[in-house]
Amino acid sequence: MGRREYLSRLALGRSPFETIDRRNDGSSKQADDGESTETEGSVQSMHGTQQYNSKGRPINPTTDLRNAEMRTAQNSVLELVGVVERRERSEHSSEMKFRYIHHARQTVLAAEHETGEGIESLIQLLIAPLTTWWSDCLIQRCLIGLYPAEEPFASIVSSMWQTLRIGGFKGTYSVLVPGLIPYVTYVIARMCSEALAEDVIRRLSERVLRQTLPIRHRKRMLHFLELTEAGLRLLIDGALLPMVYYATAQQIGIAPAYPLLPPLQYHLPWSPNSFHAFGWKPLIGLPLLRSISSPAALILGQTLLHIESEEGIISSTDLTTFRRPSFGELPDVPKTPTIKDPLGWILFQTYGLRRKVVEWCGWTIVPSANAPSLDAKHEIDVLDGNGDGTDGNLRRHRSTALARLPAQHLAAHIDSFLERLVLLPFECIVLRAVAVSCSNSSLPKTLEALAATPTLPGPFGGWISQALHSRSTIASVSAQANKVGLGLILRLTMGTLLCTGVAKGICWIVTIGGAEATLATSCILRIRLSIRKIRISSIVTSQTFAAVPPQSFSAYPSLFRRRLLPALVTALAVPTSRGRDLFALLSHALDPRCAARMNRVQEGLQREGKSCYKRGDYKTAIGHFDRAIGRAPSVQLLDNRAACHEKLNDLPAALKDAKRAIQFQNEDPTGYLRAGKVLFRMEKQSVALEIYAHGLKKVKHIGQGYELLRKVHGELTTQLAPPTSVDPLTVLPRELAELILGYLSFQQRIAISRVSKQWSDFIRSSPDLWQHLDLSNPKRKVKTAFVSKAINTARQKLTAATLSSLHDFDKVLHALLRHCPIEQLTLCDTGLQSQNLVEALKKSKHLKSLRLDRGTEIGPTTFAQVIQVCASTLENFQCTLARNEEFVSICTKCERLNTLKVTLTGDVSRHRTGRAPPIAPVAPGLGGELLPNLHEFTPNLQSLTIHDKKPRSLLHSVLDLRNLGGLERLDLELPFDSAHQLVPPPSLVHLRFVNTLNTGCANFFKDSNFNYRKFSLPQLQSLEVAVPWLDVKLIDFFLSGYPELNASTPREARESLSKLKELNLYALSVSPDGLGALLSLPRLKQLLKLGLRPSSVCDDNIADAITETLPSLHTVDLSGTDITGVGVKKLLRDSNLKNLVVNDCRYLGSDAVAWAREHGVKVAYKMSSSETGGKKVRY
Repeated sequence: MGRREYLSRLALGRSPFETIDRRNDGSSKQADDGESTETEGSVQSMHGTQQYNSKGRPINPTTDLRNAEMRTAQNSVLELVGVVERRERSEHSSEMKFRYIHHARQTVLAAEHETGEGIESLIQLLIAPLTTWWSDCLIQRCLIGLYPAEEPFASIVSSMWQTLRIGGFKGTYSVLVPGLIPYVTYVIARMCSEALAEDVIRRLSERVLRQTLPIRHRKRMLHFLELTEAGLRLLIDGALLPMVYYATAQQIGIAPAYPLLPPLQYHLPWSPNSFHAFGWKPLIGLPLLRSISSPAALILGQTLLHIESEEGIISSTDLTTFRRPSFGELPDVPKTPTIKDPLGWILFQTYGLRRKVVEWCGWTIVPSANAPSLDAKHEIDVLDGNGDGTDGNLRRHRSTALARLPAQHLAAHIDSFLERLVLLPFECIVLRAVAVSCSNSSLPKTLEALAATPTLPGPFGGWISQALHSRSTIASVSAQANKVGLGLILRLTMGTLLCTGVAKGICWIVTIGGAEATLATSCILRIRLSIRKIRISSIVTSQTFAAVPPQSFSAYPSLFRRRLLPALVTALAVPTSRGRDLFALLSHALDPRCAARMNRVQEGLQREGKSCYKRGDYKTAIGHFDRAIGRAPSVQLLDNRAACHEKLNDLPAALKDAKRAIQFQNEDPTGYLRAGKVLFRMEKQSVALEIYAHGLKKVKHIGQGYELLRKVHGELTTQLAPPTSVDPLTVLPRELAELILGYLSFQQRIAISRVSKQWSDFIRSSPDLWQHLDLSNPKRKVKTAFVSKAINTARQKLTAATLSSLHDFDKVLHALLRHCPIEQLTLCDTGLQSQNLVEALKKSKHLKSLRLDRGTEIGPTTFAQVIQVCASTLENFQCTLARNEEFVSICTKCERLNTLKVTLTGDVSRHRTGRAPPIAPVAPGLGGELLPNLHEFTPNLQSLTIHDKKPRSLLHSVLDLRNLGGLERLDLELPFDSAHQLVPPPSLVHLRFVNTLNTGCANFFKDSNFNYRKFSLPQLQSLEVAVPWLDVKLIDFFLSGYPELNASTPREARESLSKLKELNLYALSVSPDGLGALLSLPRLKQLLKLGLRPSSVCDDNIADAITETLPSLHTVDLSGTDITGVGVKKLLRDSNLKNLVVNDCRYLGSDAVAWAREHGVKVAYKMSSSETGGKKVRY
């Protein structure tokens, strides 16, 4: 053991000269055998004394520690080389895999659920009403006694079938959908009227809220507006009663199916044939019942009863405590109500019967004994067990709307059948009142109605009073009752079988068909996403009228308003602005968010939820808020439910409700405040700050909500700001700050001067930042006072000015040239007169560069005067010349002028001689020489640019520049007809030659004797040629160097020619052979940039000619050619290409562009044509 310390130093990597810590910390370690070494009960002694564990075994803590360290090191090495994996990481990987599978499954189930809801909406909106309409009409006709008592029910159905088979379109309409057209007309008219009324009331309410009125007066005015809205709704219902009456008469077979709509006199109150002349007549003489016994009063009461029950003012939920569970939630079977709740007892009996039928069909409902032990947090989780559910062996599975669609429709039809039986007497009274009134009116009637008029029973009494006086009437009453029962059974059977079969078929198509059902599913999902889900209510009246569409004229307006019309508005693309405005008005009125008040039931549910929230019972409060939101959601209800979720620490659910509140009404600050608070608790402060900022943009700048939103936004901004926020201009040295601001443009400096007063003072106190007064492209006209401040700030350092859109150009220009040493002056859109410009320039003593852009056109006379005034100092002169008279060359000697650019606008002269024809164009220097003796007046000219933007005719002048020995850059855009009109100097380095003629110039280099003209340009390095339909081979005439150059020319003369670095050929006729012959010239061996936009068709063959002859090329522009991906690959093969421009190449795919970019080439690729391009997809 004498070498233990030395060996331990070597094993653990310590130095032999390092002392070892001999202390024993006594902590429990893990021995090799896996047993725990505890210090309690062990012998604590100095080093060298044997120690034992709790089991009496000898231990050495130092050895155990060293062994543990060695195992850890070995595991780390094995993990590094990939032999083993840590248990924690493996478990994490398995958990992530499980989460991914779970997320994928939830996504599939969510898509299936959305598909089921869309199919449900389709069946509820179209299939169910259209298929059960005729059976409902048959039941109604049996209720009023339209058919004789002795006629069998089978005979009635057979006669309807015969009419349907041989009656054509008229017979089909009268049997299947009688009264549909007036009913749809009623729905549309009512929706539009209610939309207009709600919009007017909303605007008046907003106007009242904006006014500064006392609270009492404001409440009175709002209450008055509510009463006015209710009155308008009642007036609309009363005005539309004739249409409802006519539709009911057609359904019960009293009025004929044609005409589809009643005449105009039928609606006018003053007409003798009006509905109001007989529709309001009472059908009973009792004083108490006289006012409510008319057909109009009964229909209006039926309509108002349904509307009020839907809005919660008169609702069966206030009369009973029974709640029917829906298929979309976890079943919570209620207990049997007592006899003190008769309505609840009746509903419970109907529910029990429906439950037995549904369970018999295979849909298991969980009994109440097992319901409390289930987790009810899942929204669409259901439990499926044995038939009776008594053994408690329940299996949870995920159920979607698509899976439960057939059973849900079966239950809905059973509910409607049973509830219709309950309300059958009231329906019978309404229909008989309409039948008797219509039979006694002047409206046209059907043959069945005329035959049955003497035997039609009255609405009050009817068969009962007849049965009391005649024994034979009992048999007829029994026969009619049998017909009604058979009709009800027929409707239940057909509706159930048809809707269930359609649901099963669609489910099978969606599940099995796959690709065949993609289009239908997407359409259904589109409808589903654009409408609001209708919550299945347990209200007796509401469910009854919603389930029986023909006799109710208020259920389907709500269904149509909430489901069908928003889907049509979303699906249709309205092309005209007038149509868009109409649909926008309808959508605004149909949106439930426009409701300004909640109903009594909602207020009660909200009060119960708030009281539960105060008591701390947050789950119960969420249940109350869910029921209230199911009726009609509002921002306040969503915020209340989000607060409950926040208390339960369910932050994602709270954030979801907050986002829904924002989407519901983006001008209400409540949703933004709640979302920001939840995001702050989720430690997403930056996102919360963005939510607050977005809310400040949307919320109106009035009220406490906006102030609170601004307050929390400021507090969060302060909290997220750095602890020491300092102004950089106060910390940085002045020289460094000026250097940084020097990188900004003049407009940017003026913009940042508005940050603070300190920044403004700093910028205004630095004359170096005001050397260039750049007023180009201003948003509005610049005031003269600003220019005066700039002159005073610059302190004689203002040397450049760009003026545009000033209030007083003359005053500003005179002040600048008088007080500042202006060297560079640019005038844009000044509108200055020629004489004023010349007078102002006379004051300039340092002007070196003068630029007169478009908007400051001058004439040739003014051009000469400007040159004469600034001849001693001018070095750069650019102007836009209005061609209203002949262009005169420079007649003043300008020793320093080295750059001259003249742009001809092409304006036709207003002052013509009498000999000139009225349409004769005026070209510069017709019949003479263009710019004669230019070398005498501008001996140091280095750059010359002449552009003719609107050529009117050919240019017959000759531009002779041979004597300009210092000219290096020449840029011409003129309507040349021949190359003989241009004589360039041999000193040119850069040449841009553009022929503005639109006609072909194939013989451009030939004269009248068919002799070719060559240019002597031995120093040329950059060439751009654009001559329409010129053969690319003839470009050699620009590159010959010397006209007399031939095969016998010495080699030294050939090698003395410069090598071109850039070549651009536009609008030429290009062929692969001709291009190859051109590019093989010796002067192009060192070409770096090549631009080729030919007028002829060029394909991938030009790529071979380019790559074979130009090895040093690094930039190529092939825009507008027919090159494909094959050509791009050829260009990049064994080349030094770095930049590639392929704009508007219609045959080039994006994959080839991506491939080229992957190989390190910078590719510019965009399509400007509308045929190949498309709308941008923003994501």
